[in-house]
Amino acid sequence: MSDDRRYYLYIISDGTGETAERVVRAALLQFRHRNVALKRIPNIRTEEQMAQVLGEAAEKKAMVAYTIVSSERREIFIHEAERLAIPTVDVIGPTMFTLSEFFETSPEEKPGLFPEIDEDYFSRIDAMNFAVKHDDGQGLRGLGKADIVIVGPSRTSKTPTSVYLAQKGWWVANVPLVKELDPPIELFELDQSRIVALMIDAERLSRYRASRIAQMKSPQASSYAELCNVAQEIEWARDLYRKNPQWYVIDISGKAVEEVAGEIVTVMNRRGIR
Repeated sequence: MSDDRRYYLYIISDGTGETAERVVRAALLQFRHRNVALKRIPNIRTEEQMAQVLGEAAEKKAMVAYTIVSSERREIFIHEAERLAIPTVDVIGPTMFTLSEFFETSPEEKPGLFPEIDEDYFSRIDAMNFAVKHDDGQGLRGLGKADIVIVGPSRTSKTPTSVYLAQKGWWVANVPLVKELDPPIELFELDQSRIVALMIDAERLSRYRASRIAQMKSPQASSYAELCNVAQEIEWARDLYRKNPQWYVIDISGKAVEEVAGEIVTVMNRRGIR
């Protein structure tokens, strides 16, 4: 739906505000068609500072996301925002309250600690977002940003492996290989040492595909799982892999996703990637 309005979103913190900004940016991915002006204002710790930034937000008719760890300052902030009728969201307060109840103790209320403990968490969020946007051949123009690009025929666990690696912070894309089609040209414009090619036993792949067809209740796609067709496809993939010797080939037959991912990480580390 078209919307030409410019929306203002203020991020206010008594620390750096990085935690709130990353949470907000992750949420904004679900509203990509909105014109949003994001402004982060850190180190807000006095009543005068609060009044000034909230007054500015009110003039812009902005929404405010905030992380204020001091309970006393947070109460003052909330009161002033309510007085100015500013919509707000407390990014960290509810979590701290629940943890306080759980641990039966008060939080330290030291501004600036969150970025230190959240950096790795949010880097993994970025990696997950990348994996989703570059799953199953999507976003081919962005393949150059990937740490790892996984290729393989259909139903060779490309997506589960990508997601598992993304949870570990790796930026991973995956591209399906189809026997009747040439691989996308973007694949050959990459650093070829970043490409991992998945292989599997034909009989096992045939069973996986048959199971998938049964779940989809799509008998007209039965040729997709026929062993003779699958065997031809696997041989075609092997030939493609032989023509690209820099690709690292993994036979995933009988291996868990965690095992495959672990082997990929070992190889990438050995190749000096990341």
